[in-house]
Amino acid sequence: MSIYKRGNVWWVRFTTPRGELVRQSAQTEDKQAARECHDRLRADSWRVAKLGELPTRTWDEAAYRWLQETQHKKSHIGDVYMIAWLQPYLTRKTLREVTRDLVMQVAEIKCKGSSPSRANRFLALIRAILRRAEWEWEWLEKAPAIRMYKEPKRRIRWLTVRRQDKLTP
Repeated sequence: MSIYKRGNVWWVRFTTPRGELVRQSAQTEDKQAARECHDRLRADSWRVAKLGELPTRTWDEAAYRWLQETQHKKSHIGDVYMIAWLQPYLTRKTLREVTRDLVMQVAEIKCKGSSPSRANRFLALIRAILRRAEWEWEWLEKAPAIRMYKEPKRRIRWLTVRRQDKLTP
């Protein structure tokens, strides 16, 4: 059976042309909506397998997969924080909708509240996720080119009063 009910929710089950089993919730209590979900998923898998189209993936899927694959990184907690900050701007967008213009709008919002170097860290994370979606996961044909903000060449350091007292004779 291609659709079936578990509790009050309908589920979808079918085998793709490549032989992979797809079993997932249709997230609806309406049988007709579940049938439409089944037909859409099956048609998408056929186009991916037979016509060579790329699957339609969302930013949420890419961010989740990034976090799963980069748990070993020392900066993983920072990535979690940055992705959480980006979610309101990029959630439910397909990877094709994440264009350079959208990324730069998000970067401008971040730049208003922090320094250009901090905004660059967010841009670098977005760029890394999109590049991995293109090169490794093959979810994108071409990732957008994302330019970074200019940063000062030298690091500016400030002396505290305590440190100044230590340095003066």
